[in-house]
Amino acid sequence: MHNLDLVVRRDGPAGSSEQRAADTAGGGELDLEGRMSFFVPVKPLYDMSQLVLPAATIEELHIAVDTVRLRGLVFDTWGLRAIEPHPRSAISLHGGPGTGKTMTAHALAHLLGRPILLARTSQLESKYHGEGGKYLAALFEAARRADAVLFIDEAESLLSRRFESVSQGSEHAVNTLRAELIQHLDVFEGIAVFVTNLVTSYDPAISSRLHHVRIPEPDHAARRAIWAAHLPPGLPLATDVSVDELAETEGVVGRDVKRAVINAAVTVAREGRGQITHADLARSLANIIAARPAAAPDDGEVSEAERDSLNGVIRGRLARDPQDG
Repeated sequence: MHNLDLVVRRDGPAGSSEQRAADTAGGGELDLEGRMSFFVPVKPLYDMSQLVLPAATIEELHIAVDTVRLRGLVFDTWGLRAIEPHPRSAISLHGGPGTGKTMTAHALAHLLGRPILLARTSQLESKYHGEGGKYLAALFEAARRADAVLFIDEAESLLSRRFESVSQGSEHAVNTLRAELIQHLDVFEGIAVFVTNLVTSYDPAISSRLHHVRIPEPDHAARRAIWAAHLPPGLPLATDVSVDELAETEGVVGRDVKRAVINAAVTVAREGRGQITHADLARSLANIIAARPAAAPDDGEVSEAERDSLNGVIRGRLARDPQDG
C-alpha cells in the first residue's frame, strides 16, 4: 500500500518509528509540541481551475467546504450554532486510482485560501498503546493552529470497521484509535479530507460523519480536456497531434495522461528529435495501459476478506513489540 509521505521539518524517514525513537531517546516522551513538529502545512499545489470534473461533482465539493467557508454567517449570525456547536466539514473523496483525488484536496485548500497539511495513516499507528492517539491529537491540533486543510491519504486503514470482538491488545488499540478519531472529528472546526479507493470499508460511525464525494473516471469530453491541459504551449508538438483522437481511448485517467506525456517527451528528447508526434503520445499511452496489473474489484467495493486484511495490516504493526498489550 502506497502512502503519501508526510512533510516534516527535518530530513529522514518522515514520522517513522525510527525517527520517533531517535527523538525520544534520552529525552523522555515527546510532548504535544514535539509531536506537532512532525506535521507541517504547505501551500496547495493546485487550484479549482485545474480540476476536470463534472459540474455536479464540483457543486458537491463547494457544498462540502461551504459549511466552513460560510460559518460566520450561517452558524453565528443566523444562530445555527444552537444545533451544531462545532461546524466542520469532514470530506471523503473516493474513486479509482489516478482520478485526481489528491489534486482535488489541494484545490479545496486553495479555494479556502488555506495551507494543506499532508499525512499518512501509518504515522498514526503505533505498537505502543496510547501513542497513536497522541499523534492523532497532535495532527488535529497542528491543523487547527495553522488553520490548514487536513489531508489523510489511503484513509481506509484508519477508518475501516472496528473489531467487534477484541482478543488482543493490538485490536483494542485499533478500536481505541478509531474511537478517538470520532471524538476529534466531532469538535474539529475545520476541513478534514480523507482519500480512499475503498470507501465501503469505512466504519459506519465514521462514515456517517463524512461528506462523501465520488471522483469519477473521466468521460470523452473530460479526457479531451485533460489531454489539452497536459500539453503546455512550450511543448514541441508536431502538427499531427490530435487531442480528440487521444481522448478516444477509454479507461484513461489524469495520472495516465500525465505519465504518457512525460514519457513521450523524455523519449523524444533522449533520441534527439525536435518534435513530439501523435504516434509518440499514442505509443506512450499504450505502453502505460499494457503495463497495468490485473484489474482490481470495482471502485469502492471491498470484500469481507479485504476488510479483514486492512485491519490485519494495523494489527500486525501493533503486535510486533512484546510491550504491546
